[in-house]
Amino acid sequence: MRDAGWFIDFPESARKFTWFFRRETGVSVDGVLTVSPRVITEILKLVGPVEMPAYKKTLTSDNFLAEVQSDVEYGDNNKKLNQPKKILTDFTPLFLSKLSSLDGAKWLDAVNIIMSSIERKDVLMYFKAPSLQDF
Repeated sequence: MRDAGWFIDFPESARKFTWFFRRETGVSVDGVLTVSPRVITEILKLVGPVEMPAYKKTLTSDNFLAEVQSDVEYGDNNKKLNQPKKILTDFTPLFLSKLSSLDGAKWLDAVNIIMSSIERKDVLMYFKAPSLQDF
């Protein structure tokens, strides 16, 4: 499933991803959302560092991409568990918790980052429902 992004056409890749996901998990999804590392890096500037004690790392806007790439390629989860992107699975709830605790002014900044990221295509979305996809 992690290599399902075969097609230059994002909706086609997203459909293939949903097919793989359903086959691997038995769960059907209504859509796919992708976020580039640049978006996470920009939002980390707002929320601050995310402590990852199990990895003995603190992910910041300055080191996010390099640290995650290093862990994916060379980390223990890749070698021992064959779960190279586990760091992202573990990072996500911590990151979302910090994001949800932002005050009003910083929330507006986060929304602006997301909106400009959509315009730059650093955030891509695909939905099965035609009304959502058209939106």
